Amino acid sequence: MTHRILPATTLLAGLCTALPADAQGVVEEALGGPVIICTGAVTWTEGEAASELQVEPLRLAVRESRDAAEIALFLSAEDFVAEDVWTCKDGICMSSAAAGPNATLNVMQLEPFLELPDGEAIYRMEAVFMVVSANESPMTTEGAHGQGAFFCEKPLPSGLVAAER
Repeated sequence: MTHRILPATTLLAGLCTALPADAQGVVEEALGGPVIICTGAVTWTEGEAASELQVEPLRLAVRESRDAAEIALFLSAEDFVAEDVWTCKDGICMSSAAAGPNATLNVMQLEPFLELPDGEAIYRMEAVFMVVSANESPMTTEGAHGQGAFFCEKPLPSGLVAAER
C-alpha cells in the first residue's frame, strides 16, 4: 500500500508540537492526565463532487496511557472546548452532538505510517464529518471528507490506532 504525506504536514513536522503550559493544562484536564501532542494538516473536500480542496492545520492530543480511550482534535488551545474530545474504540474515534434541529456525526481513523528513530511517530488520518438537518422533510445531510497526517512526539496508545490496511 502506498501512503502519501501531505507537503503541509512535512512543513508542520518541523514546528514545535508543544503547547504553552497553560493551554496544555486545559487539554490535560479534559483528557484526565499528561498528554501526547500531535501536529498535522488535513485536506478537506465537501460533498461528493467537490472541486475545491481546503488544507487546514490541526492538533490532536491523547492521554499518555496504554488504556487511553479518547482523543482531542483542535487547532489551538484557545479554541479548545469539551466537544473537541472524541471517544475511541479499536482504532475508530467518533463524536456526535445534537443542537436544535441538527445533529452531527464525526468519525476519524488513525493508522501508523512511520516510527522515527528518536521516538516520534507519524500517523495517517482519515475522517468524515456529517451534519444531518431534521428541519426539513425529508432530512438532509451535508458532509466533508478529510485525509491528512499527524506528527506526534511519541507513539500513540494502540487502542486509538487502527491496524494498517
